[in-house]
Amino acid sequence: MRRFLLLWLGGMPLAFAGGLSFNETSKVLQAEADAKTVNASFAFTNKGDKEVTIKRIESSCSCLASGPEGKKLSYAPGESGTIQAAFDVAAATGSVEKQIGIWLDGDPEDKPSVQLDLKVTIPEVITIEPKTLKWETGSEVKAQSIVFTVNWREPVRFTGVTTGSTAFTHELKTLVEGKKYELVIKPQATKEPALGVFHLATDCKLEKYQDVMAYAVVRRPLPGEAKAASKP
Repeated sequence: MRRFLLLWLGGMPLAFAGGLSFNETSKVLQAEADAKTVNASFAFTNKGDKEVTIKRIESSCSCLASGPEGKKLSYAPGESGTIQAAFDVAAATGSVEKQIGIWLDGDPEDKPSVQLDLKVTIPEVITIEPKTLKWETGSEVKAQSIVFTVNWREPVRFTGVTTGSTAFTHELKTLVEGKKYELVIKPQATKEPALGVFHLATDCKLEKYQDVMAYAVVRRPLPGEAKAASKP
C-alpha cells in the first residue's frame, strides 16, 4: 500500500476531481506548544451530475488520521461533506507537512483524484544550539558548548545531566535561571572516534521536554571534507 503513496505525493492537488469540488486543498495551522492533536477539515461539494463514491483515503503518515465526516462515502449531485483530519503532534516540533490522498470510484490504484496538504507548525519550547558538538580525530582537545533556551510562558529549570559515555567530560551551567542553560562538553581525547549522548532532565510540565537530548561526537573527516581541506 505504501508504494502508492510514493507515486502520488509528488503530484499537484486538484480542487475539482471526479465531481468533488474542494473549497481548499491545503491548510496551514499553528499548534499550541502543549497541544497533543491538531484537527482540520476540508469541505467539498459534488458539483457533477452523478453520484460520487469515495473508494479509499490514505494518509502519508500513521500520525495523521483522516476520513469523511460521519463515515459517509457516497454523495449525490449537489451534496456536500467534509474530510476530517486529526494530526498527532505530541512528539513533533517545528514545521511538519503531511498529505491525504482520496481515491474515488474509477481511479487507478496508483493515483488518487485528490491530494490534501496539511502543514502544521509546533513551537519549540526549548531550542538547542547546536544539537551536536563535533571534533575531528586528531584535532585539539578543547571544550565546546551547547546552549538551551526556554521559549515558554513559564520558567523551565534544568535539574541534571546523565550520559552513558566516558569519552567526554561535561558541566551544566545556569546562564539565566529558568530561561537559559549551557552544557560544556570536552572530549577526553580525539585520537579515536567517540560518541556521547547526553540526557538533560527538566521540570517542564510538558512530557516531551522533560528529557532533552544533546550529542557530542569525535569523528574522522568525511572524504569530501578531507579533500577540500587539502586544497591550497
